Amino acid sequence: MFSLQQCSTDGCHHYAYTNSPHCYYHAVDKERILGEVRQLLIAEETINDLSISEAHLSGLTLPATRITGSNLAWCTFTDVDFSSSVMTNCFFDFCLFERCRFNGVDVRYSVFAGSRFCDCDLSDSRYIHSNFSGITAHRTNFSSCDFYYSTFITATLIDSSFEDCNLKKTDLRNTERRGVSFRYSNWQEAHR
Repeated sequence: MFSLQQCSTDGCHHYAYTNSPHCYYHAVDKERILGEVRQLLIAEETINDLSISEAHLSGLTLPATRITGSNLAWCTFTDVDFSSSVMTNCFFDFCLFERCRFNGVDVRYSVFAGSRFCDCDLSDSRYIHSNFSGITAHRTNFSSCDFYYSTFITATLIDSSFEDCNLKKTDLRNTERRGVSFRYSNWQEAHR
């Protein structure tokens, strides 16, 4: 699990970047840190305990990476392909995902709460015991996924598809849904 050490800058409550006294936002060498993280994401098959927040990462394709116990909250991801990755106990809360792909991923015990998904594809994947509460999703494909015991409480889902999904024990209470399809999904087994 990533270090819970907070940034040493007075008044900052973000977690410090891995092996640094400061968070990414307050680091003096942001370009070096961003380069390290980009290299780590595209070259390593296993990533443990990474902590970076408020970074903007774009144009990356991860090589079926295993990410464990990492914090990437408040980051912006543009045109990033996470496909075939395995993520366990990761924090992606309050992130912005634009044109990202999560095809064939296996995600467990991870948090995407408060994030925004625009024109993303999360299909053909497993999201077990994961938290999507309060997300906003525009034109996002969630089809052919297993969302067993995941939560979407208060999510805003617009022009998005949840076709052929396992929704058993999925919590969809208080969601706003416009132009959303649940065709072939076990809608009756979700909490709604």
